[in-house]
Amino acid sequence: NRFVVVTLDSDATSFSSILVAVSDDNDPNGVWRLLKINAVTSIGGKDHWADYPGLAVDDKAIYITNNMFELGGSNPFGGTRLWIVRKTELYAGSPGVFTIHDPGTAVNISTATLQPAHMFGNPPVGMGTFLTQTVYNQTGGSDFLSVIRIDNPLVTPLFTHQLIALGNIHDDTIIGDMPGAPQKESTEKIDTNDDRLLNAVWRNNFLWVTSQIVPVTAPNLGEPTVRWYQINTSSLANLTIQDQGNVGGEDVATKAFTFMPAICVDKNNN
Repeated sequence: NRFVVVTLDSDATSFSSILVAVSDDNDPNGVWRLLKINAVTSIGGKDHWADYPGLAVDDKAIYITNNMFELGGSNPFGGTRLWIVRKTELYAGSPGVFTIHDPGTAVNISTATLQPAHMFGNPPVGMGTFLTQTVYNQTGGSDFLSVIRIDNPLVTPLFTHQLIALGNIHDDTIIGDMPGAPQKESTEKIDTNDDRLLNAVWRNNFLWVTSQIVPVTAPNLGEPTVRWYQINTSSLANLTIQDQGNVGGEDVATKAFTFMPAICVDKNNN
């Protein structure tokens, strides 16, 4: 029964802030609780700024992820960071309490654009959320979904990592940027962004995530195409792929293309 909004403020040169706003009830026209986080973070001895925010909420906290780039320099990538904002203080109108973490280092993997999962319902006891990213194999082998589970988020968070094999689903000649989508009566193509994972939700012991790929098989061969994944989390120590598939342009209309997906799930798993 609240609205939660996150945005960034930065000049990429001297300052970087994460701005968080939470409504005090289910009416967004009323009072909002505000929190400004100084996001300038030292990584490798150099200050970095926060970019490309991810947002999720569970019953305990607000989770915000960002990609980090060096301030004022050539902007080399510095990995990702996670901010955990306690609900109790911020929702009551008190000064916000938050912690910052480096999940990749905690589980000894490289991270980029970690997406936290919105947690609908009651998560397993002691657990916070999942952080997700795609890992595409550039040699023709299986592609993967990388999942970091967060336990004990409000005290001393514990991070646990698992790789889930997806099969060879993404064209291994595509690294990063996706092919553009053609548009009617123009030679200009629409920028379809890249192959990173875009959002995630959890409900009824299933983790649902979306990305975009270039399929290796027809009917969407060579085209930007939405991909969805359903992960069974009944056994937290052994996450497994339950189902996955494409939502191709042909599912929408003739000569259509799909990209920049979002996913949500209701209580009946629709």
